Amino acid sequence: MAQINAQSPVDFPESKEVAIINFIDKLMILFPNYQDFMVDTFINQLEDKRAKRIDFEIEAVLKQMNYITNIRSSSRVSMTDLGRTVKQAGGHFNFLKAIEQEQEWIKKREKLEIDNLETTISQNRHLYNTRWHTYILSVIAIVISIIALFKDCNLVPQPNASKTVETVDKSEHD
Repeated sequence: MAQINAQSPVDFPESKEVAIINFIDKLMILFPNYQDFMVDTFINQLEDKRAKRIDFEIEAVLKQMNYITNIRSSSRVSMTDLGRTVKQAGGHFNFLKAIEQEQEWIKKREKLEIDNLETTISQNRHLYNTRWHTYILSVIAIVISIIALFKDCNLVPQPNASKTVETVDKSEHD
């Protein structure tokens, strides 16, 4: 009995765990989305003797990864939501690539947000440091405007204005 279950290294040139993951990648595409099924029938479709020898281990890893779950009896299983997502992605390895790409996208987005915040902070610092300059310039402009207004309305006494009034008065007397 021990000789029947023993597997030679020739059967699995890669490690057994790698072979199980490779078989899972192929099986995920074959499984139906919403029907219950038996994993053995799809392992037989692979037509790989190595997969048939480790079918219980493949099923156990599928359950451990939460890709399938038992229904009604121990031999019938169904895909979980995660399993359907993996199938939709095109298999286990494509699902892992999609997760990796999403994580890279999230990192890029976070980096852009940080850069945007750093730019905003530097702009706010610049505005904070230069706010008094604008206030001073605006006060000077208001003072100049008030002086120009008074000059235009002749509200400010001008030295030449009194002489012109006297000359006008003298010419009227003559």
